[in-house]
Amino acid sequence: MPISSLAAPPGEVGQFATLTPMNLTLKESTSFRANSTSVKAKSSDAVLGTSGRKMNRNFQFLHYVPGMVTEVPFNGIDVLTGPMSGCHIAVYKRNGVLCVGHIGTYMEPTSVKSLAAKQAWNDFAKDNSMHIQGGFQPVWMGGSPVALPEERPVAKLFALVTRDAFYAVSLFPQSNDSQHYRIAGIQRQQSVDVEVLKKL
Repeated sequence: MPISSLAAPPGEVGQFATLTPMNLTLKESTSFRANSTSVKAKSSDAVLGTSGRKMNRNFQFLHYVPGMVTEVPFNGIDVLTGPMSGCHIAVYKRNGVLCVGHIGTYMEPTSVKSLAAKQAWNDFAKDNSMHIQGGFQPVWMGGSPVALPEERPVAKLFALVTRDAFYAVSLFPQSNDSQHYRIAGIQRQQSVDVEVLKKL
């Protein structure tokens, strides 16, 4: 299932939007010919629903919406969100529910939508700092993964939140099918200081 086929939520700029969890599972990998030199690569499809047998393949996708803080309840299933270009991802309790949120800045830090998203977050964080558990701004460290010959040359960065860690995930869009990606690398990321997250 292409990630872009998952419908983004409606909502008002400068607000939180709690999304209904969309649980997905990554199917077993299958091999395919990556190029004319017969290099084999792996391909997996994401499908709706979760697997009871292989919990590590289950995840939910969190939409990014410029100008909003989109969130999903963090019910123990990994959360994938993106593509990333400077937004912060946070884990926190809001209204008694543990959530993962994507603080949807857009283009420049001072753009109208960036300021609206940060203001919505800062208003919440000011009165609920004890409920913020951590967060990060995904950045790929060191040498970037390299595209295969038939892939688009620029990787897209996504954020992954698991029960005990944060990750940056590098994905390459396929040149013949820009709705599908190859996972080229995963890096563990450190949480930024909660004091930083209190005022973005």
